[in-house]
Amino acid sequence: MNTDLLRKEFQKILEIEQAAQCFYERFIEQLNEGELKEQLTSICSDEIEHVKIAETLVGYISEST
Repeated sequence: MNTDLLRKEFQKILEIEQAAQCFYERFIEQLNEGELKEQLTSICSDEIEHVKIAETLVGYISEST
């Protein structure tokens, strides 16, 4: 796989993870306290970590070119 294609794929992954994070954040804001909000907050935290991982991947591939 060439570097440009890999960069594009990592960028797509980053965009998907960012969209998921935004979705959860918007949904969480609309909820009152409770188990559902706690669960979605936990999932949102996972998405934040996924964004960081994806950003790292994009950074690695960008540095290698």
